[in-house]
Amino acid sequence: SYFEGEADLKHIQDNLYVGAHGIRTSKEALNWFSETFDMKIIPFLMQDEYLYHLDCCVLPLTSEYVAVCTAKAEKETIQEL
Repeated sequence: SYFEGEADLKHIQDNLYVGAHGIRTSKEALNWFSETFDMKIIPFLMQDEYLYHLDCCVLPLTSEYVAVCTAKAEKETIQEL
């Protein structure tokens, strides 16, 4: 498993996070964080070689609002957010 760093994991509120997987971070790494630190992580699949970190597509604004590039997000991810 591999984890790029802070650019691929964004805190939303409480124990809720959005985590990238695909290009720079593996889904296994997100699972490890979730299990080890009791985190709920909404997975965000990254596939665009020019938008390779989560912070290119997701910007937490407040604990209630998140700016998301919906053109790059899967429907399930948008619904969870």
